[in-house]
Amino acid sequence: QHVSAPAHVRLGFPCRTMSASTAAAGAAAAVTGTEELQALLRGAVAAGPQRAEAEVKLLGALDGAAPALALAGLLAALEGGAQDANDPAAKQLGALLLRRALPDLWPRLTADEQQVGRQRIVSALRNAECAAVLRHIADVARAAAAASGGLWPELNSWLQAASGAHAPAAMGAACVWLTAGLLEDFPQLAAEAVSLFVHALEADDVAVCRSGLAALAEIAPRVRGEEAALLFYTVPIVAIAKLLERIPAVSAGIGEACFEALLKIAQCDETLLSDPREQQPSEQPPPLVQLALAIAAERQDLRPASLRFLAAAARSHGRLLVTRARGSDRLSTTPILRAVLLLAVERVRTGLSIDEECAVLCQVAFSLTDRLVLPPISRWAQRAFAQGDGSDWAPRVVALQALGAVCPSCARHVRRKTGRVCRLLLAGLRDQSPSVGAAAAKFYCSVSHLIGSDAPFGSLRLRDAIVPLLLQRLEVARSSGSLDFLVEGRIALCEVLSRSRARFRPAQIGDNLLKWLLRELDHARLRVSSVTATADDTSEAVVLLRCLEKCASLHAVPIEHGPTVGLWLASQQTAIRAVAMTTLAAMTDAAPVGATPSWLGEAATLALADLRLPREQCRFEEAPPMRLLAACVSRAGCQDTLAEVLRVASERICALAASCADSGDEQVLADALGGFERLLAACSSHIAAWPADLHVRVLTFLAELVSRPSDGVVPVMPATHVAAAVGPSPGAAVRRGAAQCCSRLAASSQRGALLGMLAGRLQLEEDAEAVAVLCHSCAALLAQQQVGDAQSAQPMAMLRAAVAALLDGSAAMLRQLPERPSGDGSESEEESSSSSESSDDVGGGSGWGGSTVASAGDLDAALADGSLLPEGCSPGTAEGWRRLSPKVRAALSALAAAYTSATDGSLVAALGRP
Repeated sequence: QHVSAPAHVRLGFPCRTMSASTAAAGAAAAVTGTEELQALLRGAVAAGPQRAEAEVKLLGALDGAAPALALAGLLAALEGGAQDANDPAAKQLGALLLRRALPDLWPRLTADEQQVGRQRIVSALRNAECAAVLRHIADVARAAAAASGGLWPELNSWLQAASGAHAPAAMGAACVWLTAGLLEDFPQLAAEAVSLFVHALEADDVAVCRSGLAALAEIAPRVRGEEAALLFYTVPIVAIAKLLERIPAVSAGIGEACFEALLKIAQCDETLLSDPREQQPSEQPPPLVQLALAIAAERQDLRPASLRFLAAAARSHGRLLVTRARGSDRLSTTPILRAVLLLAVERVRTGLSIDEECAVLCQVAFSLTDRLVLPPISRWAQRAFAQGDGSDWAPRVVALQALGAVCPSCARHVRRKTGRVCRLLLAGLRDQSPSVGAAAAKFYCSVSHLIGSDAPFGSLRLRDAIVPLLLQRLEVARSSGSLDFLVEGRIALCEVLSRSRARFRPAQIGDNLLKWLLRELDHARLRVSSVTATADDTSEAVVLLRCLEKCASLHAVPIEHGPTVGLWLASQQTAIRAVAMTTLAAMTDAAPVGATPSWLGEAATLALADLRLPREQCRFEEAPPMRLLAACVSRAGCQDTLAEVLRVASERICALAASCADSGDEQVLADALGGFERLLAACSSHIAAWPADLHVRVLTFLAELVSRPSDGVVPVMPATHVAAAVGPSPGAAVRRGAAQCCSRLAASSQRGALLGMLAGRLQLEEDAEAVAVLCHSCAALLAQQQVGDAQSAQPMAMLRAAVAALLDGSAAMLRQLPERPSGDGSESEEESSSSSESSDDVGGGSGWGGSTVASAGDLDAALADGSLLPEGCSPGTAEGWRRLSPKVRAALSALAAAYTSATDGSLVAALGRP
């Protein structure tokens, strides 16, 4: 007997759960004809407040209607009448409900009613034009085929028409969707539908064949399970293989389409490229892989497509390329690797690229373990170099390029076999063939991050063995005109130097390298300055300058060669100027301590001029000018233009911050700030040698930069740089300037920690005015934050910590103050008036009420009688308080009151901290 669940549960309709009263109302909405059911469908998809009620009535009507009536009404909605011919939403909803209700309705229909239903489903498929509606109707057809136990003749006729190359695009997509759904859910019913696309592969029409291949590639991702995989392999894959076997008859276009379809099929989760009934790995690679290798060897026009397919298969299903030795459990990839390497050798002999072969090897190494990939290729390379330096150099080139392709994915094995890799590298560099030398240089660039350049190799470092070989081969290549080795050799030389951190031993290697670089730079400058200069000449100059920069980092370039590099600062090429600046900066940083090159001032001027250029000509985020300026400042150079340098740099940073706010690229701004921070660090390292007026100007400038409103942009500079610019032991003028800077920052709670950092470097009695300014700034900031919102919680915590640190430092200084020289401790009339004026300024300027500000007299009395002193506090604190000037006492009293009001703490608690 049929037991029916509630309609909204049985149909899976995405509406709200119906209550008992709502369900009863829906059940009462019985329908007597298909027109009423279609009207309910239109109401259920219409927007408005009545939509929920229409959904309930529709579900109730479907639940209470007779099976034949429900089927007829939903099919009528699919076919579309006069009222809903242009309403695809109603058709989609009808198709959705019919597909979900069909397993429940179909068994309750008579044979005639089922036949009529099948015919009307096909009629709906033929008449629908919207792609989305067609897909939903195809789902209904799939459910009907599953309920009927197979496809029916009318559906077969529609599938045959829709799978043709000249069918409408929407109909073809629905046919593919239906076939893929059958293959996914009911593979036993999908053989006939899949065979329609297979028959298209046998057509003489190229368009029909291409459409069939594209459809099979689209169906493949829906294959699930062994039964469906077996069906897909034995029918479509075998048909594609038979098509490819007709190599003389297959055109290049059809062959490329076949491999393109196989490439997409290879990326599926299921393994569809081999027979699932056979155990993998077997003694031979799958037939399809062998066929692809054979076609790559015989058809040069299909070689790239076949190798791309093999690379995709290796990445997704690498085990298909693994074989098992006869009568043994030993796994190997030698057959596949040898075949690919032989293909590469033939290509190299004809002077063509082997990028596709290297891509296959790279994917094999990515998918499989190191021991299955690197040892076979390493043995191939050893045999290639063991044959001697004969005329057949192609195997050696292939060996080095293959190692360069697989070594990055076999890092663990390479690190264990570093000696073997280095011997192959040096053998390639010693080879007389320029192509082999270029391949060896490129190979080192591929594995440099694994073997480095400072690793011991015999009695030398690997760098000290490679550099002389490279220089020798570069000289030979220059005389013979071997452009390939010139390009790759210079890049390899730069990579060797970049990976090194040790000085040259013996030093003669570094001297020879420096002489060669300076000579090549002279030749390159003549080529770049000529009217026939090309992009290759610019690239050569950039690589040579970068090599010189790396040599300078290794302390191998004396500062006397600075003018030679400085000539490049006048170049019109931005890349050349940038690397020339970093080279000069490296030379300056590596110069002996105390040495001040004579060219620093001119270099700083040129760097400043470059910094003023628009961003199109000087990309500030790369920060070469900032690095050179920082190096110049670190050598006590360009101090007379330091304020101008900081001003120009700040303007560039602010402009860059505004542009980054629009583009959202915060990394660019972070890179620019990194260069500016290096400059400030260099400034701070020589801060003791600055004159007081320059010191104050720099502090004022930094305060303006930090206090600049950000307008939603990342803050342009951290406030800690102002504290760093004060120095460890500033003079009185510098301390006063720092206090004035802090007064400018007092309006920003995010920089409250700066107040405490600077306050610890002030002295209470010597810097009375500075301490007063600082305390008033802190008190005003505390008053502003007293009524702050929740977003200021973290800045407020930083400010409270800063004020607590200021009070702690004040307490420590109070205990150490010397006794005043006055005998009675009384104050003069001028000091009293100054104290009262200061107190009035604090109370009126900050906007506090009179009841919240503690006067100096109240605090004096409290400290004098000892009633407010914390337990364990030194009695000398009260004496020290009375010895302070009235202005300092008034400022500290105002700060104490603000601290108490903002933190619910007390001055006593702050002074009593350890």
